[in-house]
Amino acid sequence: MSDDLERAWREGTPADIKRVRPRTSVLSIRLPVALLERLAERACELGQPESVIAREMLERALEGDQPTTPDELAHMFARWIREYIEAFPGRASERVLPKK
Repeated sequence: MSDDLERAWREGTPADIKRVRPRTSVLSIRLPVALLERLAERACELGQPESVIAREMLERALEGDQPTTPDELAHMFARWIREYIEAFPGRASERVLPKK
């Protein structure tokens, strides 16, 4: 036993022990059956376990890499369209914009 622990034991005082959180943890969440089925389908498509796909989706959502609201999704699509039009000015008007 370390000297600090022995002293704490003898004196009846709490030892100053640094507690380290585990690097991983289990999170149990309830999912509607339809959502769980969609997750299982996606996992099957990608050849990964559902837990891996769910964790990756959570990470991306929390990092802000993926839109999480309809408004963010609309902004993302608008940005893609602007980038496409800038990259292909002649072809973009033919493909993106309807002919009059």
